[in-house]
Amino acid sequence: MGLAAGLVLIFSAFVFWSMIPRMPDQTLLITPEVITRLEELKPSLNFGPDGYYTGVHNPTERSIADRRFVELIDNLAANLPIHPSKKFVLRQISLALYQSGVWETEDRERAISLCEKIMEAVGVRSSDGLLNRYVHSYPWWLISQWLAARFEGTT
Repeated sequence: MGLAAGLVLIFSAFVFWSMIPRMPDQTLLITPEVITRLEELKPSLNFGPDGYYTGVHNPTERSIADRRFVELIDNLAANLPIHPSKKFVLRQISLALYQSGVWETEDRERAISLCEKIMEAVGVRSSDGLLNRYVHSYPWWLISQWLAARFEGTT
């Protein structure tokens, strides 16, 4: 039973991943002002309590998630001038989401709102469904991200 279920899970994830549309890339205009806007986002990119959002309750998990988003900003600020593309931004966001370790629905929704702030700051108008898949099909999203990282550059 376990092997069959595992094979079905892997096959389903592969099919799901292969159905993800490949959107055209967008070249971004990265100026010093864009980098400044990114840096100014850092204090607000956290998983602490905020209004109706109660925050990630485990302090260790919160620290990890907060650190992943600060690292995301640092990475984008350092590398966007070299790779000024939507594809690069979405790949970095995807990695940050994958590594953030947030599991609860409200925490994933918080992660999405933080990603949208980052996208707005750099001029990315759409995530091409990345954020929607992250929130609404989380287990499949994790598997698809693992598969994408595993087979990147082979297609």
